[in-house]
Amino acid sequence: REDGKPMCIIVLKREESGPITPKQWEWLHHCWDNNHDGAGFMFREDEVVRVVKGLMTWERFEERVKELWRDGPGLTVFHFRTATHGKVSPANTHPFPISKDNKILGSVDVLCDGALVHNGVLPIPLDKEHSDTMLFVRDYLASFSRISMKEVRLISLLEGKFIILTTKHTYMIGTFEEEKEANWDFSNKGYLTAYPKLSKNAFLHGYGGWLDDDDEWRGALAKMEVCGVCKEHSPFLTTATSLGLQEDMKVCKTCLRDLFVEGDYYGEEDSFIVEGDRIGTFDSFEWGTYHNLEGGERK
Repeated sequence: REDGKPMCIIVLKREESGPITPKQWEWLHHCWDNNHDGAGFMFREDEVVRVVKGLMTWERFEERVKELWRDGPGLTVFHFRTATHGKVSPANTHPFPISKDNKILGSVDVLCDGALVHNGVLPIPLDKEHSDTMLFVRDYLASFSRISMKEVRLISLLEGKFIILTTKHTYMIGTFEEEKEANWDFSNKGYLTAYPKLSKNAFLHGYGGWLDDDDEWRGALAKMEVCGVCKEHSPFLTTATSLGLQEDMKVCKTCLRDLFVEGDYYGEEDSFIVEGDRIGTFDSFEWGTYHNLEGGERK
């Protein structure tokens, strides 16, 4: 996480780094564990850039990397996504070829002249379907006739960290964590440890993803319990015996929303109602992006 926002992670394996070691596979696995909305990578192949992405499980990611490492690709850029905008889908994973064509941008194996990965959130017009990075590449970056230091300086004014890989150059924008002996670089420290998986409630309240400071993590987790349904940490749990679950089982608000149907009314002391994708309790506390529904009447 950075500035309270869920973050992805970019990994640069430099040309001189050699074969991936067991320790480096562990780093990559941590990146996946902390950012598991899809992965991809890019490298140079036969004087073009090859983008391989849409890898929606760790097993598939590992398989594709090992398939392409038979001839030992050198410099490689990996990306592990935590979705902030757009659907969780293969097409929305990084890298994105520099193109205005949605089909090319979403392709899971493509050759191109250049591609980009991003770690952060971009201040551009968005829609519900596409990644903000995909829209940035399609609507802005692809308008440049070529990528040079002039364009890179403009991109550096935006929020986040980037790597642009072209047939000739590698542009690294932002401050990266460097593992000097390994010749690997990371856009944040999410490669060091696989943190506990947190519920969507935790993301809504500024807990999800990862934090630089392990003490912050311990402090955050100390305030949370584990949901009896999804087994994830959440700062907001409630007892729901009307589900037919184990008596006094604590359930997070996300699971309540998923398990209960629209219009239902549950409980006495801890009463709440469900309306579409909104859930609220009668004690009128504010909860994430879900609007509280006030009043004591059944909706």
